This record gives sequence, C-alpha cells and structure tokens, in this order.
Amino acid sequence: MTDQATSSSPAVAPSEIVVLHAHDFAGRPGLYSDSVEVPDGSGKVSSSHLAQAALAAALLSLEEAGAIVLQERSERQGLLGHNTAITVAAGPTPATWPEDSMEARIVAAVAGAPVALESLVVMLLQKGASDPDRQAVAVIEEGLAGRGILTSEKTRHLLITSTHYHVTESGSALAAQAPVEAVKHRLERCASERAALWKGLMDGIKLGIAARGPSAD
Repeated sequence: MTDQATSSSPAVAPSEIVVLHAHDFAGRPGLYSDSVEVPDGSGKVSSSHLAQAALAAALLSLEEAGAIVLQERSERQGLLGHNTAITVAAGPTPATWPEDSMEARIVAAVAGAPVALESLVVMLLQKGASDPDRQAVAVIEEGLAGRGILTSEKTRHLLITSTHYHVTESGSALAAQAPVEAVKHRLERCASERAALWKGLMDGIKLGIAARGPSAD
C-alpha cells in the first residue's frame, strides 16, 4: 500500500499516519508541557518530536509526489559555518490530498509563490499558542476529526479548556492499514542520505513552530 496521493485522495495522509502511529515516530514525553496524548489512548509522546516528524513527513511526501519542490540554499552561519535554508515552491505534478490535511494546506499555501519554510510553518499554525508543538499536532487531528477518523472531546479545568482526540472504530481500521514503514523509511532515508536538507527541514520547522509560541511577536 502506498502513501502517495494520486488522482483519488488517500484515506490518510503521511502526516496523519505519523499522528495515528505516534509511538513509531516520537519518543517519550519531555518535562513540563512537552507531551501529547496518542489518539488510540495508549499513552503520551513528546509533542515536539511528533510535530517535527509529522511536518517533515508531509513535506517529504509532497516532494516525492512532485506536488512541491524543496529549494535549498546555503547561508553563512558565524565566521566559518554554513547552514541550509529551505524554500518551498509549488511542484509540477498536481495531486489530491485529504481535505484539511497538512499536505493539502501546504500545497494551497505555496500555490501562489515560493515560501521560506519557517514562514510556511508560521502560516499553518495559529498565533500565540500556549504550546505550539501541541497546536501543530492538533491541526492534523482536527483534519482527521473532520473526516470522522477521530472524535473530539472538550474538557475544562479551572480556566483552561482542552480538546482531546480519540480514534474511532473506522479510524482504527484505517490506521491499521496505513503504510507506516513507508513513511518511516522516507524520513530515515532523508536523514541519512540528504543530511543538509534534513537539517534545513528540522531547523525551519522548529523555528516556525517556536515563532507561534506565546512569547513570539
């Protein structure tokens, strides 16, 4: 089973596969707020790891499908160092992705003109999130809930309202059929074979997510 979009939209997009199979892509929760519940109720994982993996999976899958182009440029860092900055541009191959998936949002965001990766991530998230990593995951979960793959439940504690997502029975069936290994292999291959691009992806994703935090202007 392939995770690539074709003329007919796949049931779940690669970024959604990452969230549905969170334990395969993210480590244990960190200290303080670095945690997010897994939709199948099997515990929590690091929200920062999960957000970064989901966004990277979306970008690399879109690139492989020809829906976007990841343009690399070298920038000076300090006196002797260089880093790789990534710009995301529309690709030559149209493809259909699930409605409200991160992949569909990215394709729409770069349709008019190329966008720097950090700026693209900022565009995809809401301003002033108390936990921007969890909010990045929530954007994907909201798309899944809109298609009946997850359900949402709001709880209130003191003045804080939280939304919790749970996988439905039909969602569990779709998750079980999802090509998890293909998504994992794509991430691992980029990290090992395209090290400069991988670092540029991680840097741009982290900076974009951080820019949506509560202390960001």
